[in-house]
Amino acid sequence: LLLSDVSIGPGVAVLAAFWLLFAIAAGGEEFRLPRLRLGVTSTTVLLANAVFAVAMGFALLDGDAERWRGLFLVGVAAAHAGLGAWFLRDRGEYHPFGLLAVGTGIAALTIAIPVQLGGPAVPIAWAAEAAALAWVYAYRSHIYSGLYAVALGTLAIGHLLIFEYPLVDLPETGSHTWPFLNANGATLGFLLLALAVAAFAAAAALAAPP
Repeated sequence: LLLSDVSIGPGVAVLAAFWLLFAIAAGGEEFRLPRLRLGVTSTTVLLANAVFAVAMGFALLDGDAERWRGLFLVGVAAAHAGLGAWFLRDRGEYHPFGLLAVGTGIAALTIAIPVQLGGPAVPIAWAAEAAALAWVYAYRSHIYSGLYAVALGTLAIGHLLIFEYPLVDLPETGSHTWPFLNANGATLGFLLLALAVAAFAAAAALAAPP
């Protein structure tokens, strides 16, 4: 249905309804009885549902509509974050299914950044997410937020070293070119600022009394 000459609006609406149906199915007993571990079925259905939604959404947003793919991914991220937030608020901030849903949302949001923006905005956005999650880790002692922050920070630094400042392209010794004073300097500065914020948050977490 989604791939057969359907307009974008109705297609996205059908896809959203499909996602909601299988998100509820993935939750299963979690909506009635809290559990302290993830079931194989819940994990598989939730992740497969997310992959299917993204694949079908990209198939719908083809051609001239490709420019909306990033926004679509933001919607996917918001839907998973909302699902996870319900469980984390109602069942506690370490509820496994809630953390899985929020983690899936963060992954979708992270993918949305290079899809929609590209270029230096990618490491900037990833670094901003990492700094925000580092603060969550510092003030809520939420280990998963800390792990997400490390992962996103690593992605941001990796992007910077591969695309903005590839080490193999730096000027040789004695060159009059200043490698860090160019159009990507703002990106480097923002990453350093985000790293400083994350380091400050980590220091505050370590200094806090148990």
